[in-house]
Amino acid sequence: MKKQIEHGPIHKGASGGWEIVFDWDLGRIVEKEVEILSKILRERREPPKGFIDCVIGINITGIASHENCGHPSEADRILGREGAQAGESFLNREMWGQRIVSEEVTIVDDPTLEGSFGFYLFDDEGAPTQKTMIIERGVLKGFIHNTSTAKRYNAKTTGNAGIISQRSSNLVFEPGDYSFEELLSETGDNPMLYITSSRYTRFTNRAEGTFSSIPRDGVFLIKNGELWKPVRGLRISDNMLNIFKNTVGLSKERQQIKWWEVTTPTVSPFFLVRNCLMTRATQ
Repeated sequence: MKKQIEHGPIHKGASGGWEIVFDWDLGRIVEKEVEILSKILRERREPPKGFIDCVIGINITGIASHENCGHPSEADRILGREGAQAGESFLNREMWGQRIVSEEVTIVDDPTLEGSFGFYLFDDEGAPTQKTMIIERGVLKGFIHNTSTAKRYNAKTTGNAGIISQRSSNLVFEPGDYSFEELLSETGDNPMLYITSSRYTRFTNRAEGTFSSIPRDGVFLIKNGELWKPVRGLRISDNMLNIFKNTVGLSKERQQIKWWEVTTPTVSPFFLVRNCLMTRATQ
């Protein structure tokens, strides 16, 4: 009999003392993860395909914010100053003040948030850090700068200088109005999935944000506002900007995320997104 294996990494971290570890209640987290993975092995079924409404977890929104707001808002990419990355940002100066995503989405770069992964007081040029609005209720409000790019934009540094060039530091979403359970209840007439995490996100066009990614660590059909049957064998084949454009609700609860595919620390809620394009993992 062929053995089936499921695994689910847990990402936790913050700046502080041992009290943070105690507050996490790691035993409860592991028990919940084991319960989810056991359910996947016992009850999984064939997944739906096509445009599916989804509640998506923090790992995926972390990737989306990293690629949709973090890198594209870095002024050197917009200027095309990095030879290997010139043209990678879909943002430009003419978009400033325009609505580019759903009005549900507000995101700031905030290294001043104490206790977070991305907390620091001064950047690599010695400039004090600050909270920088990138997108406010769907409208592009600003870019992040070091002293060099700020001069080109007739602006001031935002305290985001790295050793070579500026980088987003700590991307923070404003919370929404929904509980997690209320997001699940917004099923409507379409099939709906809860996607906890994703791996191996690869871009076919970074300037446009077109990507594919394989959901992992638990994907569930939602029925009558509750997690129902687990599925596997799916691939998300969509556009990062579309994920934010089609966002219709966010949770009040937020979590921190940072790992090898989300290198920029992110504080994110759960997202309710309409019409995510899902294909089979073999396609």
